[in-house]
Amino acid sequence: MMSERPIASQPCSPTDRGPGFRPPASVSLGVLAADDAFGVRALAVATVATPPAAHSETPMPITKSKVYVVDGDTENRKFLSRLLRTKGYTCAPFATAEDLLEAVDLQSRGCLVAGLDLPGLGGAAMQTKLRERRVALPLVGLIDRPNTRKIVAAMQGGAVTVLQRPCAIEELLEAVRLAVRKGATEWKSRQQLARTVRLYETLSDDEKNILRLIAQGISNKSIARQCELGLRTVESRRQTIFRKMQVDSLAELVRLAALVDPKL
Repeated sequence: MMSERPIASQPCSPTDRGPGFRPPASVSLGVLAADDAFGVRALAVATVATPPAAHSETPMPITKSKVYVVDGDTENRKFLSRLLRTKGYTCAPFATAEDLLEAVDLQSRGCLVAGLDLPGLGGAAMQTKLRERRVALPLVGLIDRPNTRKIVAAMQGGAVTVLQRPCAIEELLEAVRLAVRKGATEWKSRQQLARTVRLYETLSDDEKNILRLIAQGISNKSIARQCELGLRTVESRRQTIFRKMQVDSLAELVRLAALVDPKL
């Protein structure tokens, strides 16, 4: 179970008060800077004042995006989900990393709002498994007490930011907005990569070999000599490669080849 202190120190409305509600005032949030030893200089605790007017802004969620809330504390999880829904987001709450991992796949898009001290698998391992599965869900991490190692691990794992609880609601919402946008961009890139891989797999072994040589800037004549093929055969296979990869230009073909194999 996490600390009884909620993620937000100010609710979105007077009637939607989470556990441990505090009136509008200066609140603490974690700030990360760089360091030689761990990639960060320190976790400094800053104090910021959040004016009430700032909470009236409604975020602009990206269509079909979700905010996956992962928190072992039931009250925190409900409060976060309720808050994000009032701002127009679709929410999917989970108590553990294991529950989340069972529910997401390559088609999942949006972002994660999750504690770094999750029961069971834990936040860092959750990030690792998501990366291994190529699931594009950038993380907004939450932590109760400063822990440099955990924060560095989260940032290195692709977290957009890590906030210390309690933090200002608008600080959390801004982090979610950034994470959703980043998630949409990553999701689009991964979908393009998956499509490119599917097209690449339609090539024969000989065509893949010729594609590698084309991507290296080798001329048709040189390819014909290297592969012991006739020039017309190379030209014909080159046309087939363009057709199967669904491209019209050499530059686009080379770009797609690099997506499939970055070493090209």
